[in-house]
Amino acid sequence: MAGYDWLLSFIEDEAIDCDLSRCGRFRGALQPSHFKPLAEQAESFAQKLDYPVSIIDKSQQHTEVGSELYHGGVVYQKDASLNPAKLLKGLIERCQAAGVTLVDQAEVTHIKDNSAGFRLTINSYSLQASTLLIATNGYTTSVTQELKRRVLPIRSSMIATEPLPEALINSISPRKRTHGGTDRLVFYYRTSPDGQRLLFGGRALSYHDKPQEYYSFLKQNMHSLFPQLEQAKIANAWSGLVAYSFDHIPHLGKQNGMYYAMGYCGSGVARANYLGHKIALQMIGKNGDTGFDHFDFPSKALYFGNPWFMPAILRWHSFADKWGL
Repeated sequence: MAGYDWLLSFIEDEAIDCDLSRCGRFRGALQPSHFKPLAEQAESFAQKLDYPVSIIDKSQQHTEVGSELYHGGVVYQKDASLNPAKLLKGLIERCQAAGVTLVDQAEVTHIKDNSAGFRLTINSYSLQASTLLIATNGYTTSVTQELKRRVLPIRSSMIATEPLPEALINSISPRKRTHGGTDRLVFYYRTSPDGQRLLFGGRALSYHDKPQEYYSFLKQNMHSLFPQLEQAKIANAWSGLVAYSFDHIPHLGKQNGMYYAMGYCGSGVARANYLGHKIALQMIGKNGDTGFDHFDFPSKALYFGNPWFMPAILRWHSFADKWGL
């Protein structure tokens, strides 16, 4: 919550135009048995944190979401949404205004430590760095093998509908919140900032970027939630890699002289910005303490960074969601 509050304050202080909306989030119970523990967890949050919630029973959920698939749910009143591409653009502009040199399409292929810090190989070029931060998350490679074997890259995919009639959009999301459920595959959706499209995302069943697979998979699940979208056309589809840690906790610290921050477990918009801020403070010798500092960064025996087993696990989760296991 500290990270969430920090990010919203940062965006407003820096006047970054990223379609920030304090809209709240509805999370639905996919099975009747999910409702009670979901409500109890939310009430615990409300008691222990500054995190107001509303419990929505089945008879009232039509005021929050236009789907009969759920069995009640919870509204997290403080949650917000933004356009992450616009946030990134704002960060880039403020870095450049501060005199920072940013170079894209420059993959580091080798790192060697020396008395002056680190020598980096980038294509045919060589660069000397006194301090180094590894912030590669789902794109961590064998260049930093000890970090690669501590994160599980998982592909997250999204589709966007064509512009829809206002009445149809309102039937799906009456309050224009962000949405999700208790499904294992973590489907999430909301209207676009202009209120004309539905953006629908979830875990892809393949590690590789295969739009033909996640396009149809997401579309099928979108129709299960919202039969009223059966005739809606899909205008865009895209994907990228997130990274989970084995203990489902983000990690930051220092290893082999290199700083690192990664393992945001699908919540990287808030966590990556906040923990990036904190690890930067640590790098310049200031107080960058966080609630995650005392956790070890675990791996598993025989795991070297290739998540070959994840498609099978995700398909099992898909099966379990479908049959209510």
